[in-house]
Amino acid sequence: MLGVRRRRLVVLLSVGFCVLLLTSCASPPWAGMSESEIAAWKGAGFGPDEARGWYDAGFSADEANGWKQHGFGREGATEWHQQKFTADEAASWKAAGMNLEESVENRDKGLMPIPASDDAGG
Repeated sequence: MLGVRRRRLVVLLSVGFCVLLLTSCASPPWAGMSESEIAAWKGAGFGPDEARGWYDAGFSADEANGWKQHGFGREGATEWHQQKFTADEAASWKAAGMNLEESVENRDKGLMPIPASDDAGG
């Protein structure tokens, strides 16, 4: 009987420790942002959790909004941004039918994107 009680106590203490650890590591979504930054995120239409993801990825509210307006999610924007594309540039390359790898390759050759034409006949 003592062994069962001891195991239950160990399990309860372990669960309690994990809960304490998880809650102490989780920071509020607006933590670390100034009032003006929070206002900018809210003004750009971002909720706290979405803003936190973009903020942690290194984007300002204006930058994130630009990427979002061009149809990029945070992960896609991060990939293009890491390759030194702005949101406008990335959108131009995508409009030309290029993926990130093709865009980097062509940009490195000094080429610029030419938007795909809906009119094949010219």
